[in-house]
Amino acid sequence: YYRFLFLALGIQCLYLIVETVKFTQLIYRSTKRFMPIVAFKTTAIGRYWDCITPFGSGGQPFQIMYLKKNGCSGDVATGTVLGKHIFWQIAYIIIGIIVLVLPFNLYTGGNVVKYVALAGLLVNFLLLLLVVLVSINRKVGYKLIVGGLKILAKMKIVKNYDKAFVKVVQFIENYQKCVRSFAKSPVQFITQLIYAFVNILLNATVAYCIYLAFNYPNNIAIGWPQIVSMALLCELATSIIPIPGGSGFAEISFVAMFSLLFKEGTVFWALLFWRIFTYYFFIIFGFIVTLIDAFTKKKRINKLVNQPDEFVYSKDDEIIK
Repeated sequence: YYRFLFLALGIQCLYLIVETVKFTQLIYRSTKRFMPIVAFKTTAIGRYWDCITPFGSGGQPFQIMYLKKNGCSGDVATGTVLGKHIFWQIAYIIIGIIVLVLPFNLYTGGNVVKYVALAGLLVNFLLLLLVVLVSINRKVGYKLIVGGLKILAKMKIVKNYDKAFVKVVQFIENYQKCVRSFAKSPVQFITQLIYAFVNILLNATVAYCIYLAFNYPNNIAIGWPQIVSMALLCELATSIIPIPGGSGFAEISFVAMFSLLFKEGTVFWALLFWRIFTYYFFIIFGFIVTLIDAFTKKKRINKLVNQPDEFVYSKDDEIIK
């Protein structure tokens, strides 16, 4: 039933829209500027780098860089990206606890996946605790960041320690100020948390769409809550695998959790479609957005170079209309 595969594609498009709305609101709160296009590109580029970097950790640095290049100050860009990530981690941990406590996620032989998912939940909780400490506790933030800076200096990665120290201290102060401003707004906090819950469930619902595509209408054994719970366990377990996208273990966990729910000979195709919609879709889409963004910026620069009389240049070659 191909209509359920198209529904899965639509769900992931809706996922990107919700992520864009989240970024748009956070950017507007800090800058009072309405930037949905920048928010959309930030979302797409971030998901692309999440999918191709170990532990899915590459998206946030690139999102911060992209926001800085598009008119956001360093503290606003950092606070926006990491603030959004904090909201997502809170929702992720809450949902993770729920699916690990409820018994219906063990419909198939997924005990090993459950134990790995528990480890993934603990790791995510420790990371959240670390980010929160850096965000709200000035002393802890200084000790952690400056301690890391000293290690990098000893490894000769940071060449000018004093200069880097000044930048890091200023960064911590600005970042903590930005994050605290998010925390002081209950409406903003609740709204962002709801968005995070919605997107986590949307991504897990893709597995249910694929389940329907291969089993509808006569072989439906369990419902949406069970399928979503099992998909979330797979995601939790995969989150601690260092290989980009959890490749290898993601496939193993899906087969372990879902193999008994599909007719013989169809579980491979179900796995393939699940990976396409939850992983490769974001790589392809993010890569296309990155290329289009680079092309349009190059075209805009060439236009400025070819029409110099329309602009006035400052001493630092800054273009002033």
